[in-house]
Amino acid sequence: MRPSLEDRIEVHRAQLQSKPFPGFGHALKPYYGFDESYVALNNGSFGACPNHVLAVYKEFVDEAERYPDTFLRRMYRPLLTAARKQLAEIIHCHVDDLVLVANATSGVNAVLRGLNGTWRSGDAILVYETIYGACGKTAQYIVDSNPSFALQIVRVPLSYPLTHDEVIQKTRAAIEDAEAKSINIRIGVMDAISSIPGVVVPWERLCKLYRSHNILSLVDAAHAVGQIQVDMTAADPDFFISNCHKWLSAHRGVALLYVAKRNQHLTHAIPTSHDYLSPNLPPPKGPPLLPTDAPSNFVATWEWTGTIDMSNYLSIPAALEFRRWMGGEADIMAYNSNLARQAGQIVSQKLGAGSVVMEVEAASQAERLTASMVNVSIPVDVAATDADERRTELAMLGARLQTRLTTENETFVMFYVHADRIWIRLSAQVWLEPSDFEWVADKIQGLVLEHQLQTKATI
Repeated sequence: MRPSLEDRIEVHRAQLQSKPFPGFGHALKPYYGFDESYVALNNGSFGACPNHVLAVYKEFVDEAERYPDTFLRRMYRPLLTAARKQLAEIIHCHVDDLVLVANATSGVNAVLRGLNGTWRSGDAILVYETIYGACGKTAQYIVDSNPSFALQIVRVPLSYPLTHDEVIQKTRAAIEDAEAKSINIRIGVMDAISSIPGVVVPWERLCKLYRSHNILSLVDAAHAVGQIQVDMTAADPDFFISNCHKWLSAHRGVALLYVAKRNQHLTHAIPTSHDYLSPNLPPPKGPPLLPTDAPSNFVATWEWTGTIDMSNYLSIPAALEFRRWMGGEADIMAYNSNLARQAGQIVSQKLGAGSVVMEVEAASQAERLTASMVNVSIPVDVAATDADERRTELAMLGARLQTRLTTENETFVMFYVHADRIWIRLSAQVWLEPSDFEWVADKIQGLVLEHQLQTKATI
């Protein structure tokens, strides 16, 4: 007789617990699915799934294939609730204020699109110049799709390195300038840790600032959970979205969407499905198509948005179990942040004069820019002097260097342009050691020297 789903998962759990934790670094690499030749330095983009989590994930996939109706109609909802409960403990919120979505971009779309029908003439969306591209496009879509309200986007200029105080000051100045022009900022989209550059943002303080100006706070925390400690009760954002497959080790893709109870009437599941309740129609009679014991319609609408693979969502408890086996959140974050700081120094020193680490003097770790991602400038330049031409040429040069590094070596590093320089973003993670960053520093140095020689030859 085939063992039950619970028994099969327990076997994987027992196998994990039977192995002593080998310590952080290269000893952990066999616990992931990487090819032996691959050096994974870009966790920030897509994350990495531990073998333990992948094994449990496959059990859910297998169960859904063996008993599709039983699994999707009856079994998955209690499993989903269990996953949500564990996440709620991690981010310090009530479980009924947290639902799961496919990725952070989906969550941002749900929040911003949920405001359609509530906009007024003169309203605006506050964003930062460092906003993640997809989120910036979403804000622009909201403006474009509501032409009768003449919505605006208010942009806060950010040129790093900046202290947290400077980010607050620039935000306050943008808000006060908008108010002086009778522009009503309805909602602000902030990062908790921005993508490019990969720096920590004072999002808790920004939430407080937004509240003082009656602005809704939407925190794009795609990189936050698993990289830094977060507390919904203390920060009290209106909306908070974080991927669970990047830094929390779940199977991609899954993200959490936290919505404060006061705003849940504004946020509707995408796509709209069976549990939507129209305010203009009486409640439906008779049993629902898919039974649910959800505590609210907000939770119910997100529990089922149509037929998808739920296994990613259900992998969260296994991911948290793996992280506890490694010592828990504090130990993981401490290792990664220390390694990221080492990595920045290793690469910057190797690249030599003109290379700097994007960091500031800070009184505490919480005020530093570096968590598990570190940004280092590349000492190369272009001939153009016009600002737009320089940015274009720098971007093209960065893309060429990135392509060379990726095609000639089994790795990937993000190259990007910021503040009139080319930078790289490196991700520290539990399977890496300083020697990995020494290796990639050598590779990048070779590309830089080659570029410098070619530049001199054309002068």
